[in-house]
Order: sequence, then structure tokens, then C-alpha cells
Amino acid sequence: MKRARRLAPPVWAVAASLCALFVVLALVLPEPPHRIEYRRIENGLKMPLWIVVYHPQPARFAKAPAAVICQPINDPPEYGRMLELELVRDGFVAATFDWRGRASTENRQLLHTNTQAAIRSDVAAAVKYLRALPEVDPKRVMVAGHSVGGTLAVDAALADPTISGVASIGMEGDVSPDQPRNLDWVVGLYDEFRDLGRMRKSFYTSVGHEAPEAKTVGDLAKGTARRLDVSPTADHFTEMQDHSIHRAVVGWFHQVAGLPPLDRKMTMEARGLFVMLAWISALVAALAALRRKLYARPDRIRWLRGFVTLALAAAIALRFARAQQFLEVTDAVLVLFLFALLAGFVTTLEREDFDRTRRIIIRVGLVLWASLFLTLVINNLPYYWQEPKFLLSLPEFAARHVLDLADAYLFDYPRPLLFSVYDPHTVAPHLWVYVVMAVEALFPAAILGLAARLVRARPQRSTEKKPLPAASLIVLALLGIFLGVVVWLRLEQGFLTSESAHAAARYLLRFTVLPFFIFAAFWRATRRWGVKREA
Repeated sequence: MKRARRLAPPVWAVAASLCALFVVLALVLPEPPHRIEYRRIENGLKMPLWIVVYHPQPARFAKAPAAVICQPINDPPEYGRMLELELVRDGFVAATFDWRGRASTENRQLLHTNTQAAIRSDVAAAVKYLRALPEVDPKRVMVAGHSVGGTLAVDAALADPTISGVASIGMEGDVSPDQPRNLDWVVGLYDEFRDLGRMRKSFYTSVGHEAPEAKTVGDLAKGTARRLDVSPTADHFTEMQDHSIHRAVVGWFHQVAGLPPLDRKMTMEARGLFVMLAWISALVAALAALRRKLYARPDRIRWLRGFVTLALAAAIALRFARAQQFLEVTDAVLVLFLFALLAGFVTTLEREDFDRTRRIIIRVGLVLWASLFLTLVINNLPYYWQEPKFLLSLPEFAARHVLDLADAYLFDYPRPLLFSVYDPHTVAPHLWVYVVMAVEALFPAAILGLAARLVRARPQRSTEKKPLPAASLIVLALLGIFLGVVVWLRLEQGFLTSESAHAAARYLLRFTVLPFFIFAAFWRATRRWGVKREA
């Protein structure tokens, strides 16, 4: 007996509708009006660097408070953009760093001599630059940082007691009850490297005794104010995008700057996620519509070449964009690149292979997400017992965590890899981006199709042990060389110490061993479920 066919809208229509919905939601939460500029300056060691400065438009103060935001040196400047926009909304001038720069002399990631001295001097140079701006109050300049950037923020304030306030996100440090001035420790409940117990110890040391969380202790006027804020919706990798972290830092800087208490919601994280979901929905809609229209056509290769060529032409045209919306332009180029890479493969894949691939991707994604989420929950069970209110935010964390990770690693981190320059005056993709799109225009499905053929060509399993193929050995060797270079570079830079190695070992034990077993269990469970469903 045949099942009754369910009437459902096509995938492309659903995705297009979701795209429109997310666009509307993003428009409801607009960015604060601002002007952004990329500036090349020099630090105290006469080394050039690039900083990114956000100016409120129009200015809210004759002399505005200002903040320098220090992200880790492996992160692009957009990593802390949501926090910077929240500060701009309240009239702050905000600055952050482009650690890669645009020349080898400006790239702090590749610097392996005097790295820490150089980046500390970079932070001091950014503070000096903000203080010299005519619209900035030099007595109300603050510094915030995340992870290694948190250490930079604390070090900068210890070296310069005129810095009026500090926020260290996801990083503890050696401080005293009176230095640096006005310090806020901020941490995500699920931080893998700096757990809440560790941050509490740093907080108590900086106060001189045990003290309650989310409450200012000490005297702001004397610079001895201390505070510990905990976000129940962030881990180490999403702290800079988390609305609760934003509220803690912006609220703290309000206190330090003598502004009225913060009385509004933090909306930039939600806006960023809506924008990301709109782009992804648009990509899914385009690919689904293309497959629906071209899959059964005998001339589909000719049509595919035309569509991918059109995407390539659009990416080239966007290179000449000159506007404050240049980041949206980079997002558009990324989506066009992904469309060109995926269009031929998705459209030419046989129905059975397409359905199988889709099921595998969904299954892997869900099992991976569930494994990571459950790992974080298990590692934080004691804090649920201490603070039952944290449980109330667990559903929100489950959704925001995966979305924030997708936003950071799909849109923020690839920018320096895809573009040689991007700012309000220039958007310049690397040549290889155009080459990949051109290859797909000439030979649709060439790249992903080759990868799929290599996977299918694997020999069948047998009981006889066989040596690893040469390709696997080459890949392993390349991975080993890459890991060795990274370890050597971090040792040379001084970031890999006995303390950081110990923290890394604890991280591996807590957050890589456990999810491996959880993933395996979930994978077997979903496989059995799949067999039952097919039966």
C-alpha cells in the first residue's frame, strides 16, 4: 500500500521565505549610526600596525569616553565588532586591531621575536591614538580584551595607571586590590579554558576577600572597584559575541565613565545572527531552485556554466564597491563563492546520492552539536547545583552557541583568507577565489566532484591488514608539519608556557576525550534509529 503523498512547499520557497523573514528581523534591529576607519599607526617600538576605529555618528558627547578592544592575535578585527557597536550606540569611540595587517612588517601572527613586547606596545599605541582624538576624553579611556587579549588589557592598565577601567573576558591574571584601576572579570559559564571556579579565585584575590558576583565591590573614584560577571549563554569561543558579555562590559564601562546605569537590551548579537541566517537561507534557496530546475535537463551543464559565470561576474563587480557597508560586500562575495563551488555538484548529483549526502550531513551536524552541548553541560554540573538559575538559560545557550559558532567560523574567520584587503575604500579578494570560481564555471562540479570520486574509490574493507596509502601518509605528514610549525611559533612568541600547556592539557581531557565517546554513542543510536525508520 502506497503512502499518501504529503503536500509541502518546495525547499527553495521555504528557504527564500526564511531569508525574507531574517532580513526583516535584522532591519528591526539596526546598527547604530557610525563611521568606521582603518588607520595605520606605529607603536612605541616604531613597528607599524593597523587599527580599526568606530566613531559614533553623530557624536553624543563633546568629549566621548573611549575603549580599546583587544581580541586574540589569531582573530580578525570583526570578531569583536558586536561589542564595539554596542559601545558605539552609547556614544563611545571604540578601536580594535587588525593583527594581520597588510604587509609582513605589520603581521603580528608571524612575528616570533619579542612578540609579547610588540603587542603590548600595540595596545599602548592604540590607547595613545584614541586619547589624541579631539572628540575623546583622555581621562575616560578604557581597555577590554578576550582570552590572550584579556591579558593584554590587564597588562596595559598595569603599565598605564591613567587607563580608567579594564574588562578581562575569559582570562584571569595577576593583579592586586588596587592595580589595575577598576577591573571587571567577565566569563562565560561554559568557558573551556578559564572555568568559573578559577575566575572566582582571581576575583577574590583582586578584592582581597570573597565577594558576591554581579555586584561592584570597592570604590570607582579611587580605582579600586572590582566585579565578576558570569554569562550563562557563552563558552570561550563565543564570549565575544554573547549579549550577556556585552551587557557586562558596556555596563561596567558606563560605571567607570560616570554614565547613567545601562537600561537597554543588547541587540547586536541577535542582529548578526539574523544577517548570517539570511545569507545561508539565500544560498540554500538558490541551490535548491537550481537543482529543481536543471537536474532533469539534458543541457544543464550549459546552464550551470552560465549561472556560475554570472556569480563570478558579480564577485568581480563587487570588488569595486566603495561604501561603509563593505563588510556586507565581503559576505556577498563569500556567498557567491560558495554558490559557485556547490552549484555544479548539487545540481549534477544523482537523486539517490543527493538524498544520502543530505541525510549524512544532517546526521553528522546534529550528532556533533549534541555531543559538544552535552560535554559542556556535564563539565558544568557543579555550577547548576550552586546556582540553579543557570539551568533556566540552558535552552537559550543550546541555540545561541551553535549559531554564534557558525557566524564566527563561517563569516568572520574566512575574511582574511578570502580577501587581501577589505575596508570602506577597497574590497580585494585573493586571486585564488576567482580561479576556483572560474574552474567551476568551465567545469561544473570539478572540485567537489573530484573529492567525491576519491572517497568512492576507497578499497573495500577486508580482514587483511594493508599499509596506509601514499596519499594518507602525505596528509598525515603535512598535518604533522603544520602542527609542529604552530607549536614552534607559539613557543617563540612566548604564548606556549608551562601554565598554558597545562591549561591545554586540561582542555583536551575535559572537552575532546569526552565528546569522542558521546559522539560514538549518539552515532550508533542514530544509526539504529535510521534502520528502524527504513524498516
